[in-house]
Amino acid sequence: MKRDFDVKVRDVRSQIINSAQIIENDLRVGSLAKLKAHHARLVNWGRTTISEADFLKLFDQPRVYVLAYGSKVKVSESTLTNFGSSVARMEVVSLNNQFRQLGSAESMAKLRVAWIKIDEGQGADGQSK
Repeated sequence: MKRDFDVKVRDVRSQIINSAQIIENDLRVGSLAKLKAHHARLVNWGRTTISEADFLKLFDQPRVYVLAYGSKVKVSESTLTNFGSSVARMEVVSLNNQFRQLGSAESMAKLRVAWIKIDEGQGADGQSK
């Protein structure tokens, strides 16, 4: 998640599309080499205890890639002028377009944009200042 809806959205868009391309291509090709390698790294780092088979089964489920941003106001048509960054708006449009190209008839992947309300006295970590 990035705080505010500004030029930082460019970084998030890049991370989401790169991750989605790697995962979806690995699933489409059927080798699962990158997912298996990622599982091995997670095990080595102590980040998971699930078996490789159970890890790979997770990708049989529908997948949702999420661009999450935190701001005081939700981005919508009526509030768009509250956000000064045209770059952020263009990045979300670009992500939607790239994601449509990535998807296929057999893909179970979807893209969602999520707003997390940030209160005036709240820091980027969600804690009170």
